[in-house]
Amino acid sequence: MTPPVFVLATANKDKAAEIDAVLNHSVTLLPRPVTVADVEEHGDTLLDNARLKARALLDATGVASIADDTGLEVDALGGQPGVRSARYAGETASYADNVAKLLGELAGQADRSARFKTVIVALWPDGREVVVEGVAEGRIAVERRGAGGFGYDCVFAPADGDGRTFAEMSPDEKNAISHRGRALRALRAVLEGEEAAGEGGEATVPARSRTTKRRFRGILPKPVWQIGRLLIVALLIEYLVVPQLAGPRKVIHLISEVNPLLLLAGVGLEVASVLAYGRLTASILPPASPLKFFTIVRIEVTTLSVSHCTPGGSAAGTALGYRLMTQAGAAPGDVGFVLGAQGIGSAVVLNVILWIALIVSIPVWGFSALYLLAAAVGVVLLGASGALIYALTRGEERVGDMIERVAVKAPFINAAALRQAFSNLAGRLATLGEHRDVMGKALMWATLNWLLDAASLMVFVGAFGHWVNPDGLLVAYGLANVLAVIPLTPGGLGVIEATLTTLLVGFGTARGIATLGVLVYRLFNFWAPIPLGGISYLSLQVDKPGPESSKPWPLRMWRRLAGTTGKRSSNESRQGVAATSRVDGSAVDPLT
Repeated sequence: MTPPVFVLATANKDKAAEIDAVLNHSVTLLPRPVTVADVEEHGDTLLDNARLKARALLDATGVASIADDTGLEVDALGGQPGVRSARYAGETASYADNVAKLLGELAGQADRSARFKTVIVALWPDGREVVVEGVAEGRIAVERRGAGGFGYDCVFAPADGDGRTFAEMSPDEKNAISHRGRALRALRAVLEGEEAAGEGGEATVPARSRTTKRRFRGILPKPVWQIGRLLIVALLIEYLVVPQLAGPRKVIHLISEVNPLLLLAGVGLEVASVLAYGRLTASILPPASPLKFFTIVRIEVTTLSVSHCTPGGSAAGTALGYRLMTQAGAAPGDVGFVLGAQGIGSAVVLNVILWIALIVSIPVWGFSALYLLAAAVGVVLLGASGALIYALTRGEERVGDMIERVAVKAPFINAAALRQAFSNLAGRLATLGEHRDVMGKALMWATLNWLLDAASLMVFVGAFGHWVNPDGLLVAYGLANVLAVIPLTPGGLGVIEATLTTLLVGFGTARGIATLGVLVYRLFNFWAPIPLGGISYLSLQVDKPGPESSKPWPLRMWRRLAGTTGKRSSNESRQGVAATSRVDGSAVDPLT
């Protein structure tokens, strides 16, 4: 049987030799054509970088490609150098430079535990993909030992070895237990159609590494399709089934009498609410931050979109917001502080609005048992926010010591680094407290964000012929959003609609008007940000640095259709590969 042919993304002769040796001629490996430029490895993870390189080679040659990325994670350094292992001492650093910096950073450190990780991606022209990973646990030696190997091999002693570093072993000895050897054997098993769980579990093939065909459904990951189907079902129920509960004839009559100018005003208020939240972010960022307001707004809409797609989605949205802000040039410490301050400030402001509205409305409208549940959730939120603020201001030393003591006992956590991060956050909060003008602006924008959103709800209900008293509306709005904090559904889907409709009816709004007003409000408050967030995300990636292969697939597809990628024809690419020979270690780049 003819072995499959792959073009190898790496031009590092040492890596190429190891890959060829471990795969043992089970595949035909072609070296990277000299006409293919280096790929900028700007991914956040090893998998990101491996995919970047594999996609770049596939796009340039039209031939199935194999790419890998390897990182050294040192526990005492908080997992560094990690994804930047090849450039640890600088973009043009040599092996010796990187090792020298590593030993310098670990000077005097008792904890020298570390691990090598290799992620390999095999990619075919039809979209099939295999991802495998290999890990080697070990320790960093106090000095260089051995003349073999490359990279950090001279200071890495594997845990399942005999105390020697990789550089003191023969190539066969190293490949038998190394991270790259394990990943390659897993890849070979997959390519040969075998089970890759052998070798005592020493290498893993993640579930996502199953080969997939690039049909229409194969463009997006399976969880995205699952969430998408659920959201479509929810959308159909919300806008086709729920209105029927108010009576079809009544609904048709109300829709025919709706005021379109008020609907437009409601949309404008919803847009203004998002812009106010963007101003909240901008007011907390340092004045020297490179983030422009338009960029901040696009990031906020993107994170809003993600938070509306998964239960408890605020965590996923926050993580994405952190990545997008740092990608846009903001300092990680600044971004972490901004996201934390946003969450605390918005929760406090919402609860203050709710409690003021309750105090005003209870004597007029009476007391509801639903108030107790929302009040309890609100108290928990305020208590958590208050405890965090106290920990970051008055109890920084005591809480910091406690965090460090706990973190020391946890695996894979750099206790000193975690303590330092906590101290930095406390320092930033203390600095913010000293600038009352900044705090005032932040609270103003947070308040405007909530009030403008509530005003849009009032206007949408008013468009169908009834104006809710402001106190009753704010009680319904505050209760619904406080209850939505409970991570039952994405973005409080169903919870907010049911709470708002029930309370608005209790405050004198006809059920049909309340139902339609809430549904239109949620159309722009919940549903519209989902596609707009996708568009915003793509717009953020347009000018993202990196090769064409790093761009999201819709951008790559559009540019190919528009003929703007500047790629060579597939025939030229294939001829460029066909003229090369098997991997022989020539024309290498030590950093790829």
